[in-house]
Amino acid sequence: MISISLLLITLGSIIAYLTTKKESFMFSTLLKKVKNINNKKLVISSFLLLTIALFLLIYSIGITSGILLWMFLLSTVFSLCVLIIPLKLNINKLIIGLFFISLILEYIFTCQQTLNI
Repeated sequence: MISISLLLITLGSIIAYLTTKKESFMFSTLLKKVKNINNKKLVISSFLLLTIALFLLIYSIGITSGILLWMFLLSTVFSLCVLIIPLKLNINKLIIGLFFISLILEYIFTCQQTLNI
């Protein structure tokens, strides 16, 4: 669940960054199509993604830890978006690969804990 919430936080922060007037680069054709949608809808969708990620973290690790981890991840991901997106790097495959590896590792460690290995 932590990997999924990290993915939701990343998507929400990228969408929130695309709604600002200072953004100068959209790094995929899908996001170029998304940018043509009304900004209010994008702001609402980014808020919903971030809220869902918060509830997933609260459900998986508890109220206080979930809120603190959400705030830490949110500030980290927003900082990385502000730094990396203007560099015009094509990092879509890298992000997808990192999330896939993170999801597999989380699944492996969760299965080991449930089996008491």
